[in-house]
Amino acid sequence: MWERTKSAKGILSSIATLLIIFSIAKQHNINKYIFWNWVSTVGAAVYIHCGRGIFNDFLLGNKVTIFIGKISYAWYLTHFPLLKFCNFFTDNLFTKVLTGFILAILFTYGIENKIRFSKSKYVIPGLVLAMAILAILFFTVYLFPSFWALQKTP
Repeated sequence: MWERTKSAKGILSSIATLLIIFSIAKQHNINKYIFWNWVSTVGAAVYIHCGRGIFNDFLLGNKVTIFIGKISYAWYLTHFPLLKFCNFFTDNLFTKVLTGFILAILFTYGIENKIRFSKSKYVIPGLVLAMAILAILFFTVYLFPSFWALQKTP
């Protein structure tokens, strides 16, 4: 592993990662937002092409970062509804983040992984049926809102 990371590609990959981090930190400047977006996109392309690097092994290869990467999609999907729901109970940001973290772990290991690694022949048809029901609900709620509105009786 260390032979590969000491190569020129490994060093270039580490520089690309630093560029991505730096560009994300600089994107608050609206005047140069497009430039920093471009820098982070090129940095990501260089990182993908070159592979792992010295800095990347330390930053992205440790167990904590890998664990957060595994639960990040569930955390992403649940954070907005959770923040809106938690506004009824607390304004404490730490509580909201901790609740989202715990919920992401439960969703990832309690639901997502059980479905992903299931050998049942009903998983795919069940997911297709769930998506069809959600699509029908979406189209009826947003295209025909009067269908769902409560009608006042005269």
